[in-house]
Amino acid sequence: CSLYERGHGFVPWDGPTNAPILWMGEGPGYDEAAIGRPFVGAAGSMLERILRRNHLQRGQFRIGNVLQCVPPGLSLEGETYQYTAIDHCRVHREKFLSQGYPQVVLAAGGTALRTLLGLHGMDRIRVEEFHGTVHDDPEGRFKVVPSFHPSYLQRGAHNLIGTVSFDLQLALEVARGQCQPQPLELIIDPPVEWRRAWVEQLEAAARQDPEGIAIACDT
Repeated sequence: CSLYERGHGFVPWDGPTNAPILWMGEGPGYDEAAIGRPFVGAAGSMLERILRRNHLQRGQFRIGNVLQCVPPGLSLEGETYQYTAIDHCRVHREKFLSQGYPQVVLAAGGTALRTLLGLHGMDRIRVEEFHGTVHDDPEGRFKVVPSFHPSYLQRGAHNLIGTVSFDLQLALEVARGQCQPQPLELIIDPPVEWRRAWVEQLEAAARQDPEGIAIACDT
């Protein structure tokens, strides 16, 4: 293992093996290594906050990471050994992913996204370009719903709590077989009246659920 001399600890996956949804992050932190449980400490607190917001409990999910040990600097990004480390830990992931569960993997962060969809080597792929979408595992075993990592939110991106909640609800719908792709509507050069009505509708929804509205604007 390329992390044998560099990594720290060993953190197995947590939660029921027959859970329909798996949260997968990049790798454990030092709190996780000390306790032997993934997504505790700061990241775990944010995960619990997201789950409470959606009236859910941790015990309903399987939780794990691409890596089983703590990588140096808590990240693999840009390191020469990142791909060999990810490939080495494949045996731990496949032991679970090949058993018929989960039905959906919520890929938390870029490393999990690229690992699950086989996109390594394409490091410019960003979570914000994929979140809120549903993808097939390359081997057709489960669905993948990309989202942001709780630790990213914990470090200051609290405005994305609603966004991750949206992705979580999407994963739940997929697991229940209730996900229906929403049709896209393209409006080119909308009249002022249409634009005003759209803004008013968005403002009303934001007042009702401030953290549940996500909007992207590119001018």
